[in-house]
Amino acid sequence: MIEVFNTITDLFWELLMIFIGLIVVITGVSTFVREQRLIKTGTLVEATCIGSSMKKSIDSDTPYVKVPKFKFVLTNNGREKLYIIEGKINSRVEIGQKTPVYVNPKRPSKEYCMPKKDFLMKYLYIFIGSFFMCLGVLYVLQYINLFKDIYFLYLFIGLFIGTFLLCIIGKIIDN
Repeated sequence: MIEVFNTITDLFWELLMIFIGLIVVITGVSTFVREQRLIKTGTLVEATCIGSSMKKSIDSDTPYVKVPKFKFVLTNNGREKLYIIEGKINSRVEIGQKTPVYVNPKRPSKEYCMPKKDFLMKYLYIFIGSFFMCLGVLYVLQYINLFKDIYFLYLFIGLFIGTFLLCIIGKIIDN
């Protein structure tokens, strides 16, 4: 029992990297799947930029960031209703510029996707999460003496293969 506990405490940081990587990958994949489902089942509307607002930033260096605001009209049960939504932070948008928006007709001001204004954060989450997961797995494999010297080579090969597989999965889901 004590040996198992010592092994787990020795592997704490490696297991933590795997866990954090898994959470980040799940976040990126769930965002991607949610947006793809909204694109396939949602209603396509054309939104127009009506201005921007300043929003408090999480980063302490820049206290406020510029967030564009868009408006669109959605017809539901023969009635038209105007909705105003926020775009992505620091999007380069001019007032009057139009962009396609996919909305959930039941919750248009809460569930929407702007495919032309996406900064690919979900892909970055998937890549960074994969990096931490691979790094954690490689350290675990090194700890159990499966290999000793060239584990970073395995890491990069694994990352490139994983990125390639994610691209293929994305293409399959899009079709």
